[in-house]
Amino acid sequence: MEKIIVVCPKCGREMEIPGERKNTRIECSSCGVFFMAYEAVKCENCGRFRHPNHPCKCLSRTPEKIVVMCPRCGTTARVAGRLKNTRIECFACGGYFMAYEAVKCGNCGRFRHPNHPCKCESQAAARSAFEKKTEEEEAKERAAEVAFRSLPENIQTVFEHEAAKYEKLLAEMRERIEALESAVTDLEAEIEELREE
Repeated sequence: MEKIIVVCPKCGREMEIPGERKNTRIECSSCGVFFMAYEAVKCENCGRFRHPNHPCKCLSRTPEKIVVMCPRCGTTARVAGRLKNTRIECFACGGYFMAYEAVKCGNCGRFRHPNHPCKCESQAAARSAFEKKTEEEEAKERAAEVAFRSLPENIQTVFEHEAAKYEKLLAEMRERIEALESAVTDLEAEIEELREE
């Protein structure tokens, strides 16, 4: 007579029963619980038999972990896979957010929130916008210079004074922007060091 192996879904006990009792209600010889005698399947990881509707014990001992990112403060954390797409609290800033699985940025390789662009993309966009603005300013300056040469001499001195003030102000603004960019880079490096610790 053909025999099959079944596994108790409560205590995990393996039992060998006659094939004719397959898919019938039987009692576990270990814990006494009644269950449907579905034929057990072999676990791909450890090779032991498991109930077809339940994960193997080897998987429950090592739960799946996912990387999530707080959209408020940008902190990444590894959490249990069962918390995926649930509302959790950020351990860094205390804010609540949906635990969507973070994705790796194709440019810098860092994790980012799936609904937000990576910091490297936003910085590149800001840099290109600034460069575009400076090109427009240079074009305006060239047009103003052409117009300036066609003015009478007394008006030219007034414009020279105003232009010098404008150039000084523009140089100060560029220095401030460069200082801010370097400060942002330093802060990002410190954040990366803190995350690694």
